[in-house]
Amino acid sequence: CSAPASTAWLTTLWPSAIADAHEAAHAASQGQAPHYRALTAQQAEDFGAAADRIMPRDDAPGARDVGVVFFADHLLASFAPARKPAFDQALVSLNEAARKHVPTASSFASLTPAEQDETLRSIETTEAFELLRHRAKPMIALCMGEAGLISRILAKKFGAFLTFASLESGTGTA
Repeated sequence: CSAPASTAWLTTLWPSAIADAHEAAHAASQGQAPHYRALTAQQAEDFGAAADRIMPRDDAPGARDVGVVFFADHLLASFAPARKPAFDQALVSLNEAARKHVPTASSFASLTPAEQDETLRSIETTEAFELLRHRAKPMIALCMGEAGLISRILAKKFGAFLTFASLESGTGTA
């Protein structure tokens, strides 16, 4: 996939995922469950828990903080529905590993963070784990506007040595 095509794909997907994340936050504030397009609520919980252990919150937001669950949900519902069975199987494998590690566990998300880390270490060389943490080829992207927010927030997590932003609204140079 070419860089312009990848950027176009991301800019069409990310605003919808951000909107869904905002809608989910509002629903949660009202005591309601979030709405997912391709994932079940349990799949979203398990994937979110795994994503947070792979990309935890530190001095930058963690995976769930930046809407990774909603991004994956949109991806599987719109651009990559053919990958949904493999994604489902990866989560089944993750939950099987969780129950093997802690027989009383109802799901990966129900484990403590330490148990989640131990479970992920037990499967880190499997195909399922690779699917859960899969990234495209390393690249540098300068993404603009709200759709580009994620690239600026996560730049450090992926080894970028710089990013940029304007200090005042309306003063961007690119």
